[in-house]
Amino acid sequence: MASDFDNEEYSCRSCDGDIGTPKRQNGWRCASCGAHVLILATDSGGRSASIERVPASELVVGDHVVMHGAPLSEGREVLRIAAKPNGDLNISLRGYGTLKNKDPADYFNRWTS
Repeated sequence: MASDFDNEEYSCRSCDGDIGTPKRQNGWRCASCGAHVLILATDSGGRSASIERVPASELVVGDHVVMHGAPLSEGREVLRIAAKPNGDLNISLRGYGTLKNKDPADYFNRWTS
């Protein structure tokens, strides 16, 4: 399975069941309970963070996301989400600008607390 970071360890914080193989096709959810899988990720600079992969449709203003290929320390705050008539999303991120025409099913790496 391809990952966004050098090392990723998966667990479920909602149950002790078998999480299966988390991947995009199952929405990065636990196979046992359906909760988002918690990912302890480490990037190439040795920085670690807890993230979860969520579709763009589940992002909310105030979330912090790590762009694909960026260091874990470079979380960008979601400032605005605007739905377009065709269903795509424009997502504005602090210090990055606006991601235009994102499919609501595209996933993002969201920091967890």
